Amino acid sequence: EDRKPLVSQGLQMTPSGSNQFRKDEPALIYLEVYAPALAAPNPPAIGVQLRILDAKSGQEKINTGVMSIAKMVTTGNPVVPVGMKLPIADLAPGSYRIELKGIDAVGRSTALRDTDIIVE
Repeated sequence: EDRKPLVSQGLQMTPSGSNQFRKDEPALIYLEVYAPALAAPNPPAIGVQLRILDAKSGQEKINTGVMSIAKMVTTGNPVVPVGMKLPIADLAPGSYRIELKGIDAVGRSTALRDTDIIVE
């Protein structure tokens, strides 16, 4: 009853209880970026950065750079629901660490969030 649906750009996502993904199947990630400056009259541009690292060596495998999430922003709302596809199709089977952070155009960023996944 008290659960909020995970919706981004009209697409509702269902959470999985597993951190294992098959590389030949779509893997989605949902996050919410809290940016109080979005409620201001002239909000800054905002984006997210996704990095995927080898869990054992720490070697960076994927770095998206800062991707704009402007189309996901609702005017005046400081919370941005973000749904995106994880780019795991080209990864070798193994253990990985995903790192995510939100960044705005004036240099502010959220705390780095991370989680571990297994690609089969």
